[in-house]
Amino acid sequence: MFKNYFKTALRNISKHRVYSVFNIIGLATGMAVFVLILLYVQYELSFDRHHENAKQIYRVVTENPGNYYLGSNQYGTTPPPLAPTLMTEYPEVLSATRIASRGGILVACEEKSFLEERVHFCDPQTFEIFTFDFIRGNPQTVLQDPLSIVLSEKMADKYFGDQDPMGKVLRFDNALDFVVTGVFEDMSKNSHFTMDFIVPFESITKTGVSNLQSWSNNSCYTYFLLQEGADADDLEAKFPALIDKYAGDDIWSWKGQKTRYLLQPLTKIHLYSHINFEISANSDIKYVYIFASIAFLILIIACINYMNLATARSAQRAKEVGMRKVVGALRIQLIRQFLGESIVLAFISLLVTVAIVDVCLPVFSLFVERELSFKVIENLPFLLGILAIVLFVGLFAGSYPALYMSSFRPVSVLRGAYSRSLKGRGMRNVLVVTQFVISITLIISTVVVRNQLHFVKNKDMGYSREQIIVLTIYDRNLRKKMETLKTELKRHPNISQVSSGNLPNHINSQTLVDWPGKPEDVDAPIYVGVADYDFVDLFEIAIVEGRNFSREFPADANGAFLLNETAVEALGWDSPLGRELYHWGNKNRPPRKVVGIMKDFHMHSLHLEIKPLYIFLDPDYHWNLSIKVKTIDLPQTIGFIEEKMKEFSPRYPFTYQFFDDIFDRAYRAERRIGTIFSVFSLLAILIACLGLFGLASFTALQRTREIGIRRILGASVSDIAYNLSQEFSKWVVMANVIAWPVAYFVMNRWLQSFAYRIHIGIFTFVFAGIVALAVALLTVSLQTIKAATANPVDALRYE
Repeated sequence: MFKNYFKTALRNISKHRVYSVFNIIGLATGMAVFVLILLYVQYELSFDRHHENAKQIYRVVTENPGNYYLGSNQYGTTPPPLAPTLMTEYPEVLSATRIASRGGILVACEEKSFLEERVHFCDPQTFEIFTFDFIRGNPQTVLQDPLSIVLSEKMADKYFGDQDPMGKVLRFDNALDFVVTGVFEDMSKNSHFTMDFIVPFESITKTGVSNLQSWSNNSCYTYFLLQEGADADDLEAKFPALIDKYAGDDIWSWKGQKTRYLLQPLTKIHLYSHINFEISANSDIKYVYIFASIAFLILIIACINYMNLATARSAQRAKEVGMRKVVGALRIQLIRQFLGESIVLAFISLLVTVAIVDVCLPVFSLFVERELSFKVIENLPFLLGILAIVLFVGLFAGSYPALYMSSFRPVSVLRGAYSRSLKGRGMRNVLVVTQFVISITLIISTVVVRNQLHFVKNKDMGYSREQIIVLTIYDRNLRKKMETLKTELKRHPNISQVSSGNLPNHINSQTLVDWPGKPEDVDAPIYVGVADYDFVDLFEIAIVEGRNFSREFPADANGAFLLNETAVEALGWDSPLGRELYHWGNKNRPPRKVVGIMKDFHMHSLHLEIKPLYIFLDPDYHWNLSIKVKTIDLPQTIGFIEEKMKEFSPRYPFTYQFFDDIFDRAYRAERRIGTIFSVFSLLAILIACLGLFGLASFTALQRTREIGIRRILGASVSDIAYNLSQEFSKWVVMANVIAWPVAYFVMNRWLQSFAYRIHIGIFTFVFAGIVALAVALLTVSLQTIKAATANPVDALRYE
């Protein structure tokens, strides 16, 4: 029987090639989108699960009551004494490690030297907690020597090629020599952090870091391995007593509330942790939900598309159903036959799906910035998932046509009365409305995201973003010669200004402001920026009261302050000019005067409100070098800057960025969402149009005789086309009524993540409705005009 169903399915697919192609394209597209996003979701959910003891590994997080920074009072960093104390105090903690991450370190081997961004200072327990596959060296002894270093396989090849790296020396910042004692396989990229260079934690003191015994020095990350069966919540509840016993008053407190230590499971960090000072950038579970939801909606549209196309063919198969029932076929047998055809078509579509995924995967991987692979045979759970998707698509897409067509009465269809039946029309209308509700919602979402990104790009941030080249200065010796370098750079006619200090959109330090005579009950957090004399002029920040830093005022050379308007309001000062502040709240140094008030500018992304800020004048602070250039002969100007940098800092490689690129990176996730909505909206509309095309064919076929009579009575082609199209227009309008509030709710929630955002105007909804209606009418018109221009004699012969 099943063999017969299979043969019948193939025969019908072959007989109706056009409709079969439409079905295969629709289903394959929907499944390809679903598979691509399923690969992405599977990858995101796999982070850190490759460690053997992943379920028992936790990270300690610091929570400082009242100390909100970038919207959160939780921090990934902890004090160095915490890890050894955990092992001493709690037997359920099997092992604990400290990890400190450093970037911008010049690593040299003989004539080779590179600027490295991932150097980690770790305790030996790191290799007990996390899973490392060592190629060379013993993980239990590789970090015994304070000047030992362990490399990833990639770094060993980069610095030593085919040579044996063991015992070789790497020099850090032209000062420290580390001996290679081990090589491990490259860490999996689906880790919330990856390591290339690992050196003993104690050696961090040789880089200038001190106070490793201080509980107020939050400079490292703490991970530990919990005994199997132990309760993490019970352990967390013991931390207040640990703080009282060991930290005492040497820890943050706010109005009587002390620092708290919280626990994060390792496998939750990548998608659920959004705290300050993460060891590396994380993703967000909401993007997984968004991607998965869109994939599911596209798949549903593809299934509805099949339903509509199958319904369009139902008139041609009505007599087949009637004859089968006459010769004794039961309804359940017919349902099995139609479901079998649907499943066979879904499996054929799977072959096309595999081809589409294989072609699109490299582009999709680049887009989501993940190294995805489509190795179905090697991934049994994923293979089972694909087969489940195919069965779901086959059964769901074929369910309505199977139930509908198996319900035909033999007498009616054999007499030709089927075409006048109203049965099933309501369900078909529901399917059309559902398709366009999804499509219109995606169109509105696309418009809203793009409008918000346009708003971000064009909003006046309070500072200039154009024609600024930014260099990060890692060479400490160069910082001593910075004023000379600035003078040399400004000799070039295309360089107008040069400034060192913070970038205006990357002011990420905060303290409690203090001044002489400050009341003890006043605690005012304030963001801290450090810059030189030229910072305000280069970035074109407006001074609304007082003056800018100036070399004409000798007192400024010892330090001076600029406040933003929000800071003046937060401090409650009516006359801030001439008032004094302590830099970093340090009363051991003399206070300095406030010389000017800056107009508020957005020092963070538009997700956050403008906060109180002061800029402190310190010409010796040289972390960033900002260079204002003219667009004339830009390559030659960059070449000149490179030449000067090599002259002043020959050991360090020359790297630069444009400031507007740095600005744009803050909204990378939003741009990705905008692209996702754009692409998937287009796919949703195209798939929906395939189904609508089939349904229009079905409607025209049902009304063949009516069309012929109307033509004979003098109706024009446009009249008939309008008459046939208005029914579909009605359902698209209905879809708008449903989609508009849904889209408004979803996108208004998304916009809430921005402190500064657009208003969703009625034009957005009208635009989406017009687009959907125009596409629907265009699709339907292809069939209605064909039916209206047919020979009326042929139409009257029909049936």
